[in-house]
Amino acid sequence: MTNAASLCELGAAALSDGGAHWAAGIQLRSGGPFAGLVRTCWVERGDNLAVQVAVAEALPGEVVVAEVRGDGAEAGVWGEVLAVAAAVRGIAGVIVDGAVRDVSACEARTFSVASASVCPVGPTKSGPGGVDVTIMICGISVQPGDWIVADADGVVVIPLDEFVSIYEGAHAKAGREPAILEGLTAGRTTLDLFGLDASTIRRAGD
Repeated sequence: MTNAASLCELGAAALSDGGAHWAAGIQLRSGGPFAGLVRTCWVERGDNLAVQVAVAEALPGEVVVAEVRGDGAEAGVWGEVLAVAAAVRGIAGVIVDGAVRDVSACEARTFSVASASVCPVGPTKSGPGGVDVTIMICGISVQPGDWIVADADGVVVIPLDEFVSIYEGAHAKAGREPAILEGLTAGRTTLDLFGLDASTIRRAGD
């Protein structure tokens, strides 16, 4: 099983439990869960030239991750045209810390897109921007070669130098859950199974 496939199987929630960094506010807009090595870029708000460059240079299986910087008018820096271009190149998906558009068209093409927002306005394509550099999404530093995972629970970043510890932590957490679910099915409570202390919980009359 490839790293991308195994990360998708674990999922963002388990990986977060293992120490992956949650990109708060970014949601899956179209397509299914995806994971891959990061191809970074940053754009000025309302422009997507650097995204175009990142898509043209990305390798199959990579995830294009875009930081949107600056002020000015919002625009969807990703849409159907780029989704087709990315799919042809075998790109696993795109994550935009900003707005995208053509969500229904991307969904119809089953191309996976995650973003902070949606906007129908089209972008300019004049720059400036950057590709293959360290970027920030949702306050998290993302570098080329990091891993990223997106699913219905959200988006998490796995720094390359933390991959082993995060993966092992998430795998251990996932390995414990079947026994917990079996215990619940047998009638035990989460308080019992997790050894929780309920003494801090107030009740009527306290």
